[in-house]
Amino acid sequence: MQNELATITRQVAVDVAAALADLLESRQTIQRTLCVAEVATALGCSYATVARGIAAGKLPAIKVNGFLRIAIRDLNAFMESHKTRKEA
Repeated sequence: MQNELATITRQVAVDVAAALADLLESRQTIQRTLCVAEVATALGCSYATVARGIAAGKLPAIKVNGFLRIAIRDLNAFMESHKTRKEA
């Protein structure tokens, strides 16, 4: 009886793991992005400052039709990593 229960439990775990993997794989990865000017406005700095940060590899960006775009998630991570002190 315990052997049978253990076998069923393992199979359920495998099935759940496979279902979760399928679900994660099927999720869209499209993210909202901002142009360099929008990021500069949000940060209160110049276009050139943002462009230098991208060129230096400090702020991840992608090129879409020749224009640099920054994922909001990447901008948030950049801002979090550059805080001068952690908020309580």
